[in-house]
Amino acid sequence: RQSGRTARATFVIGPALGVGARYYDPLAAAFAQAGVNAVVTELRGQHSSSLRASRRSDWGYEEAVRYDWPALLASVRAEAGGTPIVLLGHSMGGHLSALHLGRVAGSAPEVAGDPQIAGDPQIAGLVIVASGSTHFRGWPFPQNLGILLATQLVAGVCKTLGYYPGARFGFGGLQARQEMLDWARTSRNGRYELKGSTVDDEAALARVTTPTWAFTFAGDRYAPPGSAARLVGKLRSARVSMVHLGPADLPRECLHHFAWVRNPEPVVARILRETGF
Repeated sequence: RQSGRTARATFVIGPALGVGARYYDPLAAAFAQAGVNAVVTELRGQHSSSLRASRRSDWGYEEAVRYDWPALLASVRAEAGGTPIVLLGHSMGGHLSALHLGRVAGSAPEVAGDPQIAGDPQIAGLVIVASGSTHFRGWPFPQNLGILLATQLVAGVCKTLGYYPGARFGFGGLQARQEMLDWARTSRNGRYELKGSTVDDEAALARVTTPTWAFTFAGDRYAPPGSAARLVGKLRSARVSMVHLGPADLPRECLHHFAWVRNPEPVVARILRETGF
């Protein structure tokens, strides 16, 4: 969405696992109304994507970080002119946006010559909302044990079937085998170790200097403050601000891992106030 006036920034929105880009239309409209442009990407395999996960069609985090995010941002750069570009990741979109920053030329010398990465736009900020590492230790006891068990059960399903039929389990939608194995591995050991990658992503994340803001919601069982802290804690060279929002800060309908996207105006106002964009 375009703001209809000279935009102060362009926010690039990365969706949550299993959530289609169109779900974010109200969020993009709220940003445009506030005077900033917004772009929403479609995750590989979701809704308008031409791909569908199956035994024969597979991908993981590496494909998103190595190919999808650079292609997305090259397109955004061509349209954004000189306005600052801000990555906004919701849930899984936060993981992928942070990993992309670790791959950006200058942050990860191992990949600075990679044509898929070199020449990426200058990113002015990273905003994660209701997003955090899936490492089970980011949840308090005993929820952490439930997270560990659930994620490893998902991994077992993927190894058996060759893909993840999320509709059967009421979580995540149809997903690729390797994507969910990457997700489950991080839940187990707390590290991003992407299959097919030659990059030490943990070391790359530690070199990111992009200013970062993490917004968490009271009562969010999918991304509690502890999980957000474990994700942004990997950005050891960046200035990180954590903002925890509760009933005193937002209407109750906004305090939900997904519903805030459909009631976005108070959250957008808070994001723009905290970040200064």
